[in-house]
Amino acid sequence: MELSLTIEGDSLTYKKTLSEFQAGQIISYLNNTESAVGTPERTPTLSIVPGGTYTPPNTMMSSSPRGALNDANATTNPQRIAAFGNYITTSQGKETFSMAEVREMFKKAGEPLPKNFSRDQREAVRMNYITELGKDQFIVTEKGIQCLSEKFADEAAPTPRKKSTAPKRKDASKAIIREEVASLALVPDLDGYPGYWSIATKTQRILWLLTFADAHGVDGLSGSEVSSVANRLKDHIPVNNLNALTKESVKKGYIIQAAGMYKIRKQGLDYVKSLGHAE
Repeated sequence: MELSLTIEGDSLTYKKTLSEFQAGQIISYLNNTESAVGTPERTPTLSIVPGGTYTPPNTMMSSSPRGALNDANATTNPQRIAAFGNYITTSQGKETFSMAEVREMFKKAGEPLPKNFSRDQREAVRMNYITELGKDQFIVTEKGIQCLSEKFADEAAPTPRKKSTAPKRKDASKAIIREEVASLALVPDLDGYPGYWSIATKTQRILWLLTFADAHGVDGLSGSEVSSVANRLKDHIPVNNLNALTKESVKKGYIIQAAGMYKIRKQGLDYVKSLGHAE
């Protein structure tokens, strides 16, 4: 859709056919001007020169891609993307810029291309420095232009993440292995039952471990103890997977789970024994 702009005065007549984008920029400028009443030092200037070229308010003009970064004091990749986007549109008289053009600016400025460019592009959008109008067609937003002109003075640098000093869960779990569990003479065989490694699934092998403990006078195992005895048999059953691995066994009445302990029931003992007949 084409729109027309007419400006008339005592000694001026200006007419120009505009795109929707150009019209939107001018409307944005007018709204900006209205909100700046009473603070003339912050009032932006609108430039319309012969030929109808529109220069957005507060746009910074730099002589080179490197100059664009220096002028804006752009220190993060999202800020650099905004600075390069602004440089592309102002130096080339374009309405929009593409990410391919921004990548080229990194090279021309002697800056290493970000290792995760897509993430930094999304962050520039999230910070409202730039916005996407269409497929790979971007503009620098009003906030982006303001940040560029103010050299990103109000943009706080990300706070470095502190390393946690809390004790690792792994150490805590070692401390709750009971002596009677730690001293079990663990072997992968049990009279009257199938061998540990003849059982196909971890869900069933957990039942075997509880059966072995019960047969040796240990009344149930905690989650950490299940993981520990499995590890002694060179099996890997993480503690944080136990709820999912035992859910069906609890539902069928093979085991009881209470107060952080897993205990085998008679139905569970019979089921483990039956696994040997299924071979």
